[in-house]
Amino acid sequence: MNIVTEGKQTKKRTIPGFGLTMGFTLLYLTIIVLIPLSMVF
Repeated sequence: MNIVTEGKQTKKRTIPGFGLTMGFTLLYLTIIVLIPLSMVF
């Protein structure tokens, strides 16, 4: 993890809660995609 984030140590928390927001966005996008796909199959 240190090798990947070595260049961005000063800007670790530029956007607070970004991971949580991205998690919810991916969750809702997955739900929106999977429900119509489950109806097709």
